[in-house]
Amino acid sequence: MTKRLLHGILLSAAIAGCGAPTEPFDTLRLDLLLAPTTVVLGDTVWVTVRAQNTGGDTVTVESGGSGCLLGFEVFDGAGSQVFTVFCPQDVLEMHRLAPGEVRVRRLPWVGERSPWLGPPTIVPRGQYRVEGVLVARNPVRRTDSALVTLLASGR
Repeated sequence: MTKRLLHGILLSAAIAGCGAPTEPFDTLRLDLLLAPTTVVLGDTVWVTVRAQNTGGDTVTVESGGSGCLLGFEVFDGAGSQVFTVFCPQDVLEMHRLAPGEVRVRRLPWVGERSPWLGPPTIVPRGQYRVEGVLVARNPVRRTDSALVTLLASGR
């Protein structure tokens, strides 16, 4: 094999690898919206998680069934998880997002603790960090976090 042919093969391999995505879902944009961001304990915070395929190819995501492509998690000031949207992983679905396609899921949170994370009670007043989640089998993707403040009734 000549040097010129070997260089041509290496150059072709390098060029072919340049456009390869660095992770499976690098063209999915995830956004989070909380409304309102300050509530009295027991009132509803609406959590909206949005995923958009910003790439030119269809993206396929394997996730839990029951429409659980998008969810959210809540963490207290110490970083402990207090709430998560439960998605059964025993039933897997393939979700395909065409180029430009958007999926949105809007869910309520009333300041309760998930029963599988501790006693099913209302969490104490304070500030909580919320993260939207793309519930993919592997890897899980998260939005930037946003803060919600829970006030005692009567403020």
